[in-house]
Amino acid sequence: MTRETVVINENLKELRASGYEMAKGEPDIRGWKVVDSHDVVIGKIKELLFDVVSKKIRYRSEERRVG
Repeated sequence: MTRETVVINENLKELRASGYEMAKGEPDIRGWKVVDSHDVVIGKIKELLFDVVSKKIRYRSEERRVG
C-alpha cells in the first residue's frame, strides 16, 4: 500500500487573485511561450503562484501543448 502526502500551502495564491501585481519594471511573464531545449514551443505560462508571506513568486502554472 502506498501513502500519498498532500501538502497544503495557504500562503500560495494565484498572482491575479492575490491583490498584488508585478513590481514596477519587472516583466509579467504570463502568456510567454515555454520552449524545450530544441527551441520548440511546448506551451505557455498560464499563471504565477505568489507567496503572500514572503511576497515572492514561487511557481508558474503552464498550459502545455499536446502533440
